Amino acid sequence: MSPIHTRDYESYRLDERLYEFGLEGRRVVILAPPYTGPRKDNPADRVAGYLREEGTRVSIVPDQCVLLNEYGRFDEDAEYFEHNEPAVIEAVKAATQTFGGFKRKRSSGSKPEALIDGVLFRGENHIIFGGAGQGKTMLACYIASELTKREESVVYLDHENGAGRIFERMHALGCTEGMLEEHFYYFEDPASTLEDAPDYREMLAQIRPSLVVFDSLFGFMVAANLDENYGPDVGKWFDAFAPPTLEAATLVLDHTPKKGDTERGSGRKRDAVDVSWEVKGNFSTDRVGPLKLGLKKSRDGGLVEVVTFTFGGTPLRAQRGDMRRLAPHERTPEVLEDGMTAGEWLDASGASETTFFRHRDKLVAAGLVEKVDDLYSHVGVEETQKWE
Repeated sequence: MSPIHTRDYESYRLDERLYEFGLEGRRVVILAPPYTGPRKDNPADRVAGYLREEGTRVSIVPDQCVLLNEYGRFDEDAEYFEHNEPAVIEAVKAATQTFGGFKRKRSSGSKPEALIDGVLFRGENHIIFGGAGQGKTMLACYIASELTKREESVVYLDHENGAGRIFERMHALGCTEGMLEEHFYYFEDPASTLEDAPDYREMLAQIRPSLVVFDSLFGFMVAANLDENYGPDVGKWFDAFAPPTLEAATLVLDHTPKKGDTERGSGRKRDAVDVSWEVKGNFSTDRVGPLKLGLKKSRDGGLVEVVTFTFGGTPLRAQRGDMRRLAPHERTPEVLEDGMTAGEWLDASGASETTFFRHRDKLVAAGLVEKVDDLYSHVGVEETQKWE
């Protein structure tokens, strides 16, 4: 940029040397260090504006190698992280292959790297949807806890639950205060308009998380004054907060309609993600039970149709795998879904008839299970608190 001095103020123009290459129709990538000042004064945005006026297509990539000094300036006190250069180079390459909502895919002969084996991929967009009380938030916290224990950073953006509930689950899942302080970045009711997207991307450039969780999409769409039933609005939100060039993986939690097995609202949601899972869970604070993920979309393949977890109880049990890994005396009460017949309950337990009926009779005698019209249910089920 070259300054232009006038009588009353100083403005800027593009360096004359840029015009020697011809600007119109060019793809330009601006590699910009982190900026902490007022948004309207962001020099990268200013340069991008001038370049767009000349007919260029501009992308701004955060320079993850640079850490500014304590005053937010780039001078001799600023730090440079050479080990981040490969990530910056890849981000610049990705930016040159993105055209608005289109991201060019190149055949590299390799599958995306797993973030959570069999569930999430690094650097890709994922959506998990299900009805109320099915365990979306519990699963998101479980995934976040596993990454936190691996010393990978997680950003959790929450418009639905509140800090108390989320941190209760993270502690119950085995995360210490030290782990959470170092690697778990929780934000309650964060700024979520489309105008806040540059601040969001700048935050990610500084934190460099492996995963960003949005809980849940409806809250973020409302905060952005967008309609989840209108495809273009859904596209705007994903372009702003989960674009193809984002370095981190994203996990978007979403609700289903009262009846149905698809994401609520526009089908553009599934179009915008790489992986889509439907979640169905049957557990509570009083009983352990299964949570199953059913695959609805996998853009790059490599995922099985069903992934099962086990959650519930107090203290909380949380594990990968289904209830059949539990001993028969643990499994019999936990697989009971209220309203099952004895035969359905027996089949779900996987126990032998002798073992099953012995445990069933003990549960009924102890007042933990009741039988009404040949159907079995947990006693006090209406008062049972759901782990969500």
